[in-house]
Amino acid sequence: MTQEPRKEGYKEQREEINMFAPRLARIEITPSGISGLDRLLAGGFMKGAIILVAGNPGTGKSTLAAKFIYEGLKRGEPGIYVNFVEPRQDFYAHMESLGADFEKYEKQGLFRYVEALTIADDEALAQQLEDIIGMAMDMNAKRLVVDSVTVMLQILGKQKSRIRKLLQNFFVNGLKSLGVTSILVAEHPYGAQVVGEGVEEFVVDAVFILRTVMKRGKPLRIMEIRKVRWAPIRFSEVTFYIRPHEMIDIVLPRN
Repeated sequence: MTQEPRKEGYKEQREEINMFAPRLARIEITPSGISGLDRLLAGGFMKGAIILVAGNPGTGKSTLAAKFIYEGLKRGEPGIYVNFVEPRQDFYAHMESLGADFEKYEKQGLFRYVEALTIADDEALAQQLEDIIGMAMDMNAKRLVVDSVTVMLQILGKQKSRIRKLLQNFFVNGLKSLGVTSILVAEHPYGAQVVGEGVEEFVVDAVFILRTVMKRGKPLRIMEIRKVRWAPIRFSEVTFYIRPHEMIDIVLPRN
């Protein structure tokens, strides 16, 4: 039997956010561009935050990450999408079907798509990540996505110390220090209790788990907000839809 998603009242969460208003006023916020999510997170993501978006196949992870980049481009914020699994033209075609023209922004110099399909060893990975840091500095990037971090970390094997070191050096010491807000897309197999090797959740600033449940015989997409360091959000679940032009549409509880 499929469990009904647990929902927190939006009104209750809004009151809690108001209690923390003085603290939030000291934090620079980067709007995600996903209105429902920004309302839950006191305006968006903390600037420089590292966000882990994990889920089963087909739950909308890449679409959410692309929406974050695209909304930044519309605001004039340079962005980088690093993809270890999908060729450039496939990505562009899929995004175009949702109403997002990434190629236009690439021609303007605001967007860079890094196709990292052939990275197969530690040395090549280290060089690729070094190049990305340089690229972020050169174009003054504000937003970045790695899709998927699961594939990227598989190159290192299952050595947790090496995984933690790479995440710390590239994302925390590298991108965060530059003020780049990053999304890490991760695979989350059915039944798994932790994401990846378990190291990833400790390094990042927020964790969103996407999944699909069946309700009255129809699939329903759910986002679980498992962890957020900068906003006073407790365990929460919201429903969302993938729609053309909007890309990600989050439905907030009415109460």
